[in-house]
Parts: sequence; C-alpha cells; structure tokens
Amino acid sequence: QVGTGSSPAGALKYAYMDATGNWQVEVIDSNRGSSTCGTATGFCIGAPNVAAPAFAAGQPQMFDLQYTTGVGGAAITPYVVYVYGTTTTKSIRLAVREPSTGTWSISDAVASSALSGFATATLEYSVKAPRLVLDSSDRPHLYFALYTTAVATTSAMYYSMRITNGNWTTPVNTVLSLSTSGGASAAPVGI
Repeated sequence: QVGTGSSPAGALKYAYMDATGNWQVEVIDSNRGSSTCGTATGFCIGAPNVAAPAFAAGQPQMFDLQYTTGVGGAAITPYVVYVYGTTTTKSIRLAVREPSTGTWSISDAVASSALSGFATATLEYSVKAPRLVLDSSDRPHLYFALYTTAVATTSAMYYSMRITNGNWTTPVNTVLSLSTSGGASAAPVGI
C-alpha cells in the first residue's frame, strides 16, 4: 500500500511454496503514477480516498483470493480480485495466474464507469470488501459493497458474474441496502 510508481513496496504480490520448500513471490499488479500511495489521487492497490488506516482499525479487506478445483488432474489456478485506482477512477480488477507459464492476466471486472457516483466518498473507502466465489464450472462471481458519505441510504451490496463469453454482467443492487430508520444519523454510515 506504500511507494510510488511501480515500486515493489506498492505492489500486490502472490507468494507460494514450490516443490523444494522455498517460497516464491510474484508481483501481480504494481501501483502506477507519481503520487504517493495512501493519498486520494494515487493510482494504488486498495484505492483509498484518504490515507489508509492501519489494519488494526478494523477496515475490511480490499482483496479476495480463490482457487479453481483442479478436477480430473487439471492444474489449480489462483484468482485474485482487488480494488485499484484513484478517488474518482476506481475499478475492481480480476487477476488470474496461468499455471503453465506463471504469468498473471489482469482485467477490469467492474470498470470505474460502473461505480460512478460511489467513487467520490471523502471518508475511508467507498468500495468495500470485494468477495469472489468460483462456482462448480469455475466461473467467477463477485459481490462488493458501495457507499457514499452524503446519503447513507445509497449504501448497498452489489453483484456481478463473468459469463461464458468472458464479459462481466452489469453490477446489480442486491437490495441489501442500509436502513437508517429508527436510528441516529450523526455520523456517516455504510455497509
């Protein structure tokens, strides 16, 4: 979460133990741009709106990891989903590691245009806790929370999946929106 440009300190990495018992570390995606990560304008893994708080502060994860089942002798493939971007250009990316070559392919599962209106929060994170599920056909399904600081009732859980042609469906509101009835609203709240 720190560093500038393509600094390894600011990269999302994947580590695994090889057959000889040694740990191998690969860079999945690096931060880009000249701004220091942790600022609102830096193109950063995690895509904070403001300086990122410590994990001890109880912030939700900004990534998720799943593996294919490897049925019938097929190689097990890791899938990583994570948030990337600046305050106004957030996207949710999917990275897949090709087992035979060890290379990572990256695509936008949810482009920043689909998050319009939610990516301008000024407190903490507006795109929260992306979760990835692989079904029995190893198709990725994604759900994540979005919120704004101005209107608490716009906070909601969204869902998308990658269909057989490789495209992602438009994120849909699962109607698990936040209800503020009967409660105090002195501070911004969200899912």
